[in-house]
Amino acid sequence: MSIAHLGLAGDQRQAGDAGHRSDSRGDRVPPHDLLAEQSAIGGMLLSKDAVADVIETVRGIDFYIPKHETIFDAVMSLYSHGEPTDVIAVTDELTKIGELTRG
Repeated sequence: MSIAHLGLAGDQRQAGDAGHRSDSRGDRVPPHDLLAEQSAIGGMLLSKDAVADVIETVRGIDFYIPKHETIFDAVMSLYSHGEPTDVIAVTDELTKIGELTRG
């Protein structure tokens, strides 16, 4: 099972039914690239070196999908404490902070 198969609880910034962010100027959707978000998170789950590379240019708030930001923040928390950032560790962290629900 991967994080993609688990639902995240507490997405408090959902706009509309899709849970995506909307532009502050109305209903316009801000520019985003879901594949880039998934690739960045995937790389971070595979390698601490990738975490170091990604955090040079990306912040949690940069993610369009709130769930991606939640995962990113969990990876960052683990990384900042010198903990592993693999799928199992991140899943455990998300469970511990109450962000995972089985869907």
